[in-house]
This record gives sequence, structure tokens and C-alpha cells, in this order.
Amino acid sequence: YEKDQKTAIIARLLLAYALINSDYKISIDSLPDYSFGEFRKPKFDKESLSFNYSHCKAASICAISKKNVGADIEGLDIDIETLSLAVKSVATSEEWEALNDENGSKVDLLRLWTAKEAYGKWLGVGLRYDYKNKPFIDVLKKDCNKNLRIIKLEDEKNLYSVHNQGIVFSIYGEGSLNIEEISWDELIKKI
Repeated sequence: YEKDQKTAIIARLLLAYALINSDYKISIDSLPDYSFGEFRKPKFDKESLSFNYSHCKAASICAISKKNVGADIEGLDIDIETLSLAVKSVATSEEWEALNDENGSKVDLLRLWTAKEAYGKWLGVGLRYDYKNKPFIDVLKKDCNKNLRIIKLEDEKNLYSVHNQGIVFSIYGEGSLNIEEISWDELIKKI
């Protein structure tokens, strides 16, 4: 529980870092207030920017955009049986079949799970949507980059799925994405 609290704080610090050190150029003295929507999606009270953050035991992620964005992250340290049950509950029959036919790995399960979560967070409802009618089968394709998969979707939306150093994360949104990895020490120095 304590580690979970720490990664939640880090996710909030990442938001401050992104606002201060990006094109948005918001100073540390004028960080905008934010609140949470009905299903706990964070939103700025007065800014026209969108952001979303997530955390797991191993890492935190923060996505910020001028357009709506959703993000989710999970660590490979998750129990495989629990993960399989969770993914089966949100997977379409085609997705579940692909996971089983191609000897789906824990990374594949997490790619699908975080894609579904990122989309739900983009909607602002978490997993309270008809996830069986929103397939992300392309995230499971084996013929693309092993670590980074960018899936172009309808209406100029993109799903970014990344596997790196024991974590998998997905970001759902519009337009291109700039991904930056930052260590705890660097984060503290730059805020």
C-alpha cells in the first residue's frame, strides 16, 4: 500500500514536470488546479489541456495533450492467473482466441489490458464501457515492433502500446506522441 501511494505521488510529480518542462511552459508557481470527474478521470479546472496518469508497483506514467488522452500502466510482476481472468472478462472472442492461439505471453495480456483501460480512461469512464465491442486486436500482432506498437485507429486516434523494462503501458489519444523516460533523481532536479 505504501509503495502504491508513492507511485501515485510520482505520477502527480510527472504531471508537474510535463507542465513545467514542455511546450506548455507553465511555471511551478502557477500549476493549475484539477479535480476528478464522475468516474475519477482527472481534469484541469481551467486549462484547456487534457491529462491522465496511472501507476503500478514498478512505475508511473503521465500523459498530457491539447486533446483528450487516456493512459494505463501495469508491471510484469502481476499474478498471471489474476491477469488472465481480468483480460478474459474484457476481451472480445477474437482477442481471446488470438491470445490463446499464439501462445499469448504476459506482455500480450498486459498490452490488451492496458489498451482497454487507456481507451476507457480516454472516454472518462474507466472500464465502464462496452469493451467487448471495442476491439484492440492489432495490439497483439506479432509482425510489428516488439517494444513499441503504434496502432492507427478511426478518426485520427492512435493507440501507443509500449513494453519496456518490466512494464507495459498504453496511451490512447489523438495525434503524435512524445515519450520521455525520466528517473526519480532527474524528476526531482527538474521540478
